[in-house]
Amino acid sequence: KKHAMGQTKSKPYRRPSQKKRTAAPDTHPPPPTVTTLTRCRRPEAATSTVEGSSLMGVAVTTRGALITAGIDGTVATYDADGSTLIGAHAAACNRVRAAADLVLSCSRDRTARLWRRHEASFVEAARFEGHALNVVDCALSADGRSVATGSRDYAVRVWDAVSGQQKLATSRIPRNVVTCLAWIPGSTALLAQGSEDLTLRVWDARDAQTRPAQVFAGYTYFPVSLGASSPDGHLLATGSKGFAAGQGCEVRVWDRRKATEAASSQHTLLFQSSSGHSQDVTGCVFLGHNVAPAETSSVLATCSKDGTLKVWDVDRGAEVVPSPGLLAVPHPAPVFTDLGVLDAPDAPPQDAQIAGGRPVVLAATTFQGGLYGFDDRLALAAVLPPDDEDEAVGASWGPPSPRS
Repeated sequence: KKHAMGQTKSKPYRRPSQKKRTAAPDTHPPPPTVTTLTRCRRPEAATSTVEGSSLMGVAVTTRGALITAGIDGTVATYDADGSTLIGAHAAACNRVRAAADLVLSCSRDRTARLWRRHEASFVEAARFEGHALNVVDCALSADGRSVATGSRDYAVRVWDAVSGQQKLATSRIPRNVVTCLAWIPGSTALLAQGSEDLTLRVWDARDAQTRPAQVFAGYTYFPVSLGASSPDGHLLATGSKGFAAGQGCEVRVWDRRKATEAASSQHTLLFQSSSGHSQDVTGCVFLGHNVAPAETSSVLATCSKDGTLKVWDVDRGAEVVPSPGLLAVPHPAPVFTDLGVLDAPDAPPQDAQIAGGRPVVLAATTFQGGLYGFDDRLALAAVLPPDDEDEAVGASWGPPSPRS
């Protein structure tokens, strides 16, 4: 219709009908809970030649516990019940190992000590004395019957874990300054050892040998960390000394089956990477089959003073880049000192877990005093925050060289 003024009457506006919108379902699972650990400190009554809260070594046990070696000499355990002091050395503790209810530690005080779990605490079961200099590394056989120690005094010693007595004559080679040590999985007799003389040696603990059973040579910078593949022990991996300019810092994997005493590196070197880390490769462990992305026994994890954690596929000879958020730590500029892996990597932990039922299968320590536990997906499960007193200095200069 038209109005008198000649205008057409407009129809009233009606809002179009709208259907009620529903939110799309969230298909992303909530982020896993990260357990914050409480630091275990050295008793005031205990004396030590070194102070500080830097953590120099770590081991992971089937009981769901993380065992740490402190620069202040402390050996501590972190589990679902909290933190517990196992014991203390008179000087800095360099490394710690674990098997079943046993914990082994070694120190600049020239000793190694074996601790045995007794109900809710630990007691010292044996003390191993005889080295003339710093005991750099130690190893505990899978059956818990034998202990091996390596020192800057050129000596590798094998001990009876029950009596504390040395089992065999000392294996000593001139200039064999021991830098790292490990029992070879699947054997209670074979022992691998790295040295500052640019070699990796394998000893047979059944014989009082003055010569090693196998030698791997060809290093430009000496190995400072060592790992062996489980459960066969066919592969040996090392991480080398390095510098800020990226010199050294090599990750090498050797095939022990191809080696003889006089074998050359050309025939036994399976994998080498010199482009991954830019400072000392301080931790080197093989991951088990139940740890992503370890589908074979030749997946390797390494850590470095440069603040990086890396995963390597040895078969493909390449670095594996984890998904975003995995194998990551929440604190800046960590100076990593060691890596520990579940001592039975192909079996889940038996008892209580640190992080709400999630197994902690890989752990890393830092010079700033940080401790980080990762689950079987390599997601962060537990964290001991760096100690404020050491955080700044650790980022600037890192751990001292074991020269004493």
